[in-house]
Amino acid sequence: MASPRYFADPMVPVAYYHCISRVVERRLAFGPEEKEQFVRLMRAYEGFCQVRVLSYCVMSNHFHIMVEVKKRPEGAVYSDAWLLKQVALIYSKPAVRMLKETLETL
Repeated sequence: MASPRYFADPMVPVAYYHCISRVVERRLAFGPEEKEQFVRLMRAYEGFCQVRVLSYCVMSNHFHIMVEVKKRPEGAVYSDAWLLKQVALIYSKPAVRMLKETLETL
């Protein structure tokens, strides 16, 4: 059964979250290769989402992740260049190039 979501006080500079996700119907979906791929993707998205994974455990039908989330800097301005840098962490070069061309058109 799902638990209610809790969010850190917005005045706190750093928040910590324990995240859990289970596989549909509790299937045993994560073998050794899937676990390795999961960790690779988790590390890529760690940079993209600007969080720090402190600890994790991947089991055959679910995973746990402990993440550190820093407060967004006051007055932060995100440019097109910043967006392209973030997108390049998880997308292919052709996809980033297409987004860059779209942004230039707009």
